[in-house]
Amino acid sequence: MSSEQDPQTLQGFLAQKGPAMDAWFKRALEDESIAVKKPKALTTVEGRSGVRRISIRNHQILADSPPEWAGFNLGPSAPEILLGALGACLTHMYLVVAGIKNLPISKLEIETSGEVDLRKGAKDHEDEIPGIDNIHYVVYIDSELTDEQLEQLRTDVEKVCPLYNLVKNPATITSSYVRTK
Repeated sequence: MSSEQDPQTLQGFLAQKGPAMDAWFKRALEDESIAVKKPKALTTVEGRSGVRRISIRNHQILADSPPEWAGFNLGPSAPEILLGALGACLTHMYLVVAGIKNLPISKLEIETSGEVDLRKGAKDHEDEIPGIDNIHYVVYIDSELTDEQLEQLRTDVEKVCPLYNLVKNPATITSSYVRTK
């Protein structure tokens, strides 16, 4: 069995992913209820520990701080989760684009990084806006594609990656309060 047909390989997965996503996109073009997703997450704070429990569908992620910030290091920090989510979204879109275009990829990893200046917004730095700066990602890929084809793949991925575009072109955020007691 060739690696393209073996479902245990990444290329075998791409052989299934491409047609599945292509069919989904065709249905989504005809039905807005399929096309428009409304993801949501609920984050709660655990009593004495201050650990943040993020609930998404049937999944849970713990967010915590390192001990030097009075945390227990029980999970990644929020900026680390954001960078991880960006990497997950980018890798997913690489798989979607490669699957639809039938591009060969046998291994894919994306490492994301950034800088958080914790002085921003603090005393004597109130006018500086805190955030994650200098976000960078590195794609580690095993593929027979040429450098030109890899550049085109990256361009195509960046055009359609929701989190890449959210970070690059921030969305409007609204908020409200609900008193619970």
